[in-house]
Amino acid sequence: MGVRIETLTLDDLAGRNSIFQPAIDFHRLGGHAGQQPKRFEALLDRLQIFAPMRDGCPYLHCGANSTTSELFGRDFAAGLVGEPGLSDEAFERTVQMAYHHVAVSGRPVSQRVTAGLTVDGLKHIVSYYQMVFPMTLGSKRVVACLTRFS
Repeated sequence: MGVRIETLTLDDLAGRNSIFQPAIDFHRLGGHAGQQPKRFEALLDRLQIFAPMRDGCPYLHCGANSTTSELFGRDFAAGLVGEPGLSDEAFERTVQMAYHHVAVSGRPVSQRVTAGLTVDGLKHIVSYYQMVFPMTLGSKRVVACLTRFS
């Protein structure tokens, strides 16, 4: 199975899982971690944060309660910092399009992603909702991603 992407609105996303509303609020209030430290801290354990570049999107953070951590384990997720992504190149190439789009446009993307991923040697069909949005950490503009299984 390839990767299937369905575009959603932010309101639709919030209606499917209430965890997205705090991220939507954080984004709408400017998405600056230093100016909204309590909101940022409340989201951090679920966030994946990336630094999109021309040749990839290395992880800056992969939260202990992110879907990546839930699927592959906390140790695996913690080890992603500095890495370009999961080992599934086709999957990464597809999902990273949203990260690059957000980095260039400054506008959030909300989607449902369905893909076949190999976890511990077994193929799984994984489906999740995601909100990808621009964020400021210190003086750096980065891309944050909040995901929840659908």
